[in-house]
Amino acid sequence: MELTYQKIKSKQLNIILIVLCICVLYITVAIMFNRQSYVPSKRDLGVLDLSDWHAEEHGLVELNEGWEFYWQKLLSPSDFQNTSLLNPEGYFSISRGWHEYNVDGAKLPQFGYGTYRLRIQLKENESMLGLKIMDVRSAYNLWIDNEQMLSVGRVGTNKSSTDPEVEPQTVYFQPESNEFEILIQVSDFEYIERSSRPNIMLGTSENINAETVKSLTKYLILLGSFLIMGVYHLMLYVFRRKEKSTLYYALFSFLIALRTVFFGEKLISGIIEIPYKLEMQIRTLILTLTFIVLLHFFSTLYANVINRKINQLFVSVFAILTTLIIILSNDYIVVLFFERLYMYVQILFGIYMINVVIKAYVKKCHGANLIIFGILFMFLTMLADLFMSRDYFMPLGLLTFVFLNAVVLASKFNNAFTQVELLSGELSVKREELEAYNKSLEDEVDARTEDLRERNTAIQSLLNHSDQGFLTFKEDLIIGDEYSEKCLEIFDSEIDKNIITDVFKLDKDEKQFFESLVEKIIKEESSFKRDVFVSLLPKDFYINNKNILAEYKVIEDRDLKIMVILTDITDKKELESEITKERNRLTSVIQITNNKTHIKKSLKKFYKLWQSVLDDNYMDHTQNKAISLLREIHTFKGTFAQMGLIKVSEKLNDIEIMIKGFLNRYSEDYNDTIIKIFDMQIKKLSLDVIKSWVDEDINTAKYYLGEDILSNSENQIMVSEKQIKKFEEKIIALQIPNSEKDKILRQVLKLSYKSLKELVKPYKRYVESTAKKYNKRIKFKIVENNKVEINPDIYDGFLKSLVHIFNNMIDHGIETAEERIEHEKEEVGKIQCVISQLENKMIEIVLRDDGRGIDISKLKEKALDLEIIKKGQDITENQLIDIIFKDGFSTLDKDSGISGKGVGLAALKKQIDILGGNIKVTYEAGKGTCFLILLPIIEV
Repeated sequence: MELTYQKIKSKQLNIILIVLCICVLYITVAIMFNRQSYVPSKRDLGVLDLSDWHAEEHGLVELNEGWEFYWQKLLSPSDFQNTSLLNPEGYFSISRGWHEYNVDGAKLPQFGYGTYRLRIQLKENESMLGLKIMDVRSAYNLWIDNEQMLSVGRVGTNKSSTDPEVEPQTVYFQPESNEFEILIQVSDFEYIERSSRPNIMLGTSENINAETVKSLTKYLILLGSFLIMGVYHLMLYVFRRKEKSTLYYALFSFLIALRTVFFGEKLISGIIEIPYKLEMQIRTLILTLTFIVLLHFFSTLYANVINRKINQLFVSVFAILTTLIIILSNDYIVVLFFERLYMYVQILFGIYMINVVIKAYVKKCHGANLIIFGILFMFLTMLADLFMSRDYFMPLGLLTFVFLNAVVLASKFNNAFTQVELLSGELSVKREELEAYNKSLEDEVDARTEDLRERNTAIQSLLNHSDQGFLTFKEDLIIGDEYSEKCLEIFDSEIDKNIITDVFKLDKDEKQFFESLVEKIIKEESSFKRDVFVSLLPKDFYINNKNILAEYKVIEDRDLKIMVILTDITDKKELESEITKERNRLTSVIQITNNKTHIKKSLKKFYKLWQSVLDDNYMDHTQNKAISLLREIHTFKGTFAQMGLIKVSEKLNDIEIMIKGFLNRYSEDYNDTIIKIFDMQIKKLSLDVIKSWVDEDINTAKYYLGEDILSNSENQIMVSEKQIKKFEEKIIALQIPNSEKDKILRQVLKLSYKSLKELVKPYKRYVESTAKKYNKRIKFKIVENNKVEINPDIYDGFLKSLVHIFNNMIDHGIETAEERIEHEKEEVGKIQCVISQLENKMIEIVLRDDGRGIDISKLKEKALDLEIIKKGQDITENQLIDIIFKDGFSTLDKDSGISGKGVGLAALKKQIDILGGNIKVTYEAGKGTCFLILLPIIEV
């Protein structure tokens, strides 16, 4: 009775599976092979009228019929300037071989060359168009409106001058008018069979992209399905080597997957380039191996119904035919004969396989009913593709066969699980026996629990005598009752039942961040992600005049909780502070030593600037003068910081704050008193005061390296500007042509030229050291695509003002290490400077970072607040970005020390304008910002 029920249930299951299989196949066919194409209502010979074609409504257009054809002529667009001299042999379909057409009462030969031409008329078009070319054999060149767009293989007039190549191609173009011309030169000395499917499709770029994505998706799904099944069966064989059928089926799946990459979109072409003849030979070899492996698969699956002699005969015939086709591939007549013979052998092989499965079904072998359906469907699709010269249906048949075999395996596993259920009844009896045994263990567990309690007491005593604080809290953030005595010393009070964020004295934003991280840690199941969230919890605290370092550990108990290990590192922090100060002093000394020439020049210019400030009267045009001074001070501050004059840079920052405060008061309440106070503050800073700041930095360097730190090196040859001037006068006095004089003078001037890369290189140390002050890690890289040398005096102002871009990248762009980890970035930010000299005598400098990018919404909001733009004003994104170069504009609410005053980028823009260059800013939200600077090469 139970056996009969199982048989009925098995039949019902088979019927349901077959119905589901048919439904899946129907849906797959509908998705994979449905393509919307448009059939033109007007088609003249040589001209295709698409005036009523709308790409969005009609989709793709097949360009197969009505092409002008010129036999044995390789014509280019220029040959059609006088069309009266050219007469086509006829109007052919490009999807058919020319050997199917008659010219002058005779069929054209199989091999040869010629030119196809088609003119297309559109109603109106402003969209980008595209062509999807699947099968123009075997080499061709394509022009659209006199412009060559493709060259596939090498077109020739005979076999030796032709290099065949067959690859799916896509080309995009924008017609200049409502009528355009397509011209294709074709040579074919290789192919025998030719596809009857559409070869060329026209559509908008969106149509073409959609068609390509659909086709790629189809073949990728097929490839993935076959590979998954192959790996699955291979693993079955690895764990159970007795089942040879799983090995052969795995090899079969891998071979079918390999076949998939050679057809349709030819996925293999994106990985490796294979010569045409070798590709054809590989295809034949793959097909033969597939048949041989399939034979072995059925030999192991249905050994009692298969004829081994017939198997050996098929293997031998396939091997011989494949060898002959590969070896004799250059002989057209022989290959044609053997390929026809090979096709007939495939048909006989299919009939034989169906016969084997039918016998297995008659003998009621397991799964034969499903496999016979899969075999029939697979070989029907194979025959359809063979007779129609297509690769449409065979992949679907193979996928069906793989799917049904998986169903058979699932059925086998189901039978195995049934046996397991029978055994589970026996195990239930054993379970009752184990329960009785477990009861006897409870007493032993109680004894051990008491032992553990004693051990916990010992551990608590050990923690109390350690020099670290230990506490725990759960999801509610309430500190547990148990914590070490060191915690009392750190917090100066009892902390049990308190909220951890209150004990750590976090502000509102810090509390929200801490609470959100704890919630994620508690709910996250992945240990890796949980560790990442734990690493983001705050570690450094300042509590009761102590520097405390916190370390967190997740304890997985009945209720998951977090243990905090607290260490007092006050002494260590003080030591690190002293070490940092000493390191900064040494770094400053090195920078001063490396930049001593630039320091002298920069100080000379700054002294001159400050003397003019002291001599100036700020009662006249005070606001404009103050803005100009602010810009100059900002640039010098960055320059001196880069050169190691840290004290000077800090003092100039104080002056910036003073000027900024004056400008704010000036804009709110204009009066003479404010101006007089500002003038007095400025005049207090005499030139001697300024020089005393410089002396403080220089004396530090002298302390380490001696009094001669800024003197010239003995091994350095110095040429003064006066000497160069005299040399120039002597050249001018020479009695030689002016062109020669100019040439020599330019060479003399270049004696003072320097590599732009070397001039930018000091910023590397500046960027990386400044980033550390702001708790960021940045790697600065300079790439020089070609050697660029410039006159440093001409570009001096620009080079100094570059500091503002780097300050903005450090402050605005690059995130902290914690933010970068949270956004799945590397901890170390990147800033890159790429230097190139273009052919049009322009210098291109590309500065990019991999930080946050530009917050356009925040930029617009700030511009509205400052009334730079009006609400509702029509403004493009590029115009919004250009606002960052305006005087006084900054998205920061307060000065950060290196940015936020709204003068840095304005100073840079002014220097670029002086040189006659321009700057463009692009960004990608969350991925970074790029500044593209173009400057002319100025030689005098």
